[in-house]
Amino acid sequence: MTGIKPGRVVCGTGNYTTALARHGFKMTAVDPSREMLGHARHKSDDVRWVNSYSDDMPFSTGEFSGAVATLTIHHWPNRRASFTEIRRILKTGTRFVIFSSTPEQMNSYWIGHYFPRTMASTIWRMPTAETVSLALVAAGFTEPRCVPWFVPDDLMDLFWYAGKDRSDLYFDPTYRAGISGFREYCSDHELEDGLRRLRSDLDTGHWREVRRAAETLIGDYCFFVAEAV
Repeated sequence: MTGIKPGRVVCGTGNYTTALARHGFKMTAVDPSREMLGHARHKSDDVRWVNSYSDDMPFSTGEFSGAVATLTIHHWPNRRASFTEIRRILKTGTRFVIFSSTPEQMNSYWIGHYFPRTMASTIWRMPTAETVSLALVAAGFTEPRCVPWFVPDDLMDLFWYAGKDRSDLYFDPTYRAGISGFREYCSDHELEDGLRRLRSDLDTGHWREVRRAAETLIGDYCFFVAEAV
């Protein structure tokens, strides 16, 4: 997790945390992986890096004035317990913002046309908007607003659907290594077959039809915005 002016909390690898710190926010970053924190620490000396789990953090009640969780809640084994712990460390009336994607949104990703098993396995572990909302309310937050977000052409962070309009990214093994769906679920056979079909469709121009069919009005990702009550 990570903290904000005058003390807030976020979860992640350190990229967003350090970016917020550069904008003057007082950040505390929490991650259960010592290895992950080891990679993140060199990015900023202004961030307090803490090795901890989201459902049991070593902070005082009401210590923080906001929290952000970025592309991480699908990894949490007990989201309600984690949300309850985050509520505990937040001041009443402050915000908890979650950046994630829903199964409904991911079902529209054109990547699924080429890697259907990988996409299905990835979608299976993603919580629905209703599930997130119910867990937040049960943990002591307001019912969240769900704000849709669309991947821009100039996106710098290279997560799962960053290649929405940059299909060449999926041919890069370094990029795929940073995507948990590819690391955990994509077999060698599906990877080889999917990349072959993608290359063929790019060469013939058929990919543009696949891409057009993936257009949606519900967003590629979303922000859940809730307040501690």
